Amino acid sequence: MLTHAMGMNFELDVSQKSVLFVAHPAHELLVHHWMEQARPCVLILTDGTGSSGPSRIASSRDNILNTGARPGSLFGDYTDADIYRHILDRDVAFFAGILDRVVATLVDEDADLLVSDPVEHYSPAHDLCAAIAFIARTKAAAKFGRHIVYRQFPIEYRTNIQGTPVILSLEPAAIARKLAAAHAVPGVADERARLLAIDPLLLASESLW
Repeated sequence: MLTHAMGMNFELDVSQKSVLFVAHPAHELLVHHWMEQARPCVLILTDGTGSSGPSRIASSRDNILNTGARPGSLFGDYTDADIYRHILDRDVAFFAGILDRVVATLVDEDADLLVSDPVEHYSPAHDLCAAIAFIARTKAAAKFGRHIVYRQFPIEYRTNIQGTPVILSLEPAAIARKLAAAHAVPGVADERARLLAIDPLLLASESLW
């Protein structure tokens, strides 16, 4: 059930056509149950290798498909090193190309809703993902001649996102599926423990701001 922060109940509009855009594989786990219900097209910027780790993109693909969601055309195409190199090079054309791909996905999906990583000033890739998403939503909405809802979900912080959240409370079976999906992604155990220390309700609820 989706719940407004002030206690009002909302039904999830499963007729909405949704796109999820995240910077790194495993971010989709933070909205795992939303994916089960909304079944979005999922775009992932990097392959999750970080500075030296193994790619997480195959595990993310499996988890996304298991929820009934679908990988999109931009799916782990770049390494983190690629992204940071292009940032340092101020390669506007490179990021404009990524923007065009996100816009094309929104148009091809006839999207009503775009969900992305937030701006938290924690990771340049996260913040860049949010910036691209915001602009892509604006450009796609102009093509459609109608509004596209845009929401972000928190990763590192829970108090600095502006707006009113919609909160999804998970039943025990949904929590179990979400935890099983997290266990299937290599190298995220420490990250999961760290985020759970920040937010003990991380597994039991999901919020879209």
